[in-house]
Amino acid sequence: MARDKNKRSKRSKKGGAQGGHSKNPKKQQGSKFVGFLKKRAPIYLAVTALFLVFVIPELTKGSLEDIMPELSGEDKRITDILMDYSGPNETGLTTAEAISNKITEEFGDRIFGESESTVDITVSPTGDGSTTDDTYDVLFEFKSKEDSLNYTWTVDAGTGEITADDTASKRIIDLVNFYD
Repeated sequence: MARDKNKRSKRSKKGGAQGGHSKNPKKQQGSKFVGFLKKRAPIYLAVTALFLVFVIPELTKGSLEDIMPELSGEDKRITDILMDYSGPNETGLTTAEAISNKITEEFGDRIFGESESTVDITVSPTGDGSTTDDTYDVLFEFKSKEDSLNYTWTVDAGTGEITADDTASKRIIDLVNFYD
C-alpha cells in the first residue's frame, strides 16, 4: 500500500492528472520532428553538399554543339560534312569531337558554359566561283574571353575529302584519320 501511494505522488508531481503528457500534443510532435532533424542534420548536409558539388556542375556543363551557330542551306551541308568526318575508315573520333577535345584541353572543362565563348564558321567556295567545283573553304574560329583557336579546311563536298590548310587544322585531321 505504501508503494502505491509513493507512485501516485510521483505521478502527480510529474504531470499532474494527465500522467506526464503535455497539454498540447502538436507541440510535442513538433519537438519530436525537430529532434529527428537535429540527429540527422549532418547526413542531410552531406547529401546536399555532394549534390551541389557533383550533380549541378554536370547539369550545367555545355558542349561544342551548344555554342555552334545556326547555319542553313549549303553552309550547313558543308559544315555537317566537316564535323561528321571520322577518317578514311569512317569509324572512331569525328572532327567535332577532336575540336571539342582540343578546346577543352586548352581552356578547361567549363569553357563551353561561359557566355563569352563563341564559334564562328565561315564557308566560302574555293577559287573564283566560275567553275562548278564542289569544293569549299571552311574557317572555324573559337573565341573565348582569354584567347581564340582558328582552323581552316578545304572540304570537297562531292568526295567528302577534307584537307587542312594550316598546321593546327592538320593536327586535328591527323588525329581523326589515325584514331582507332
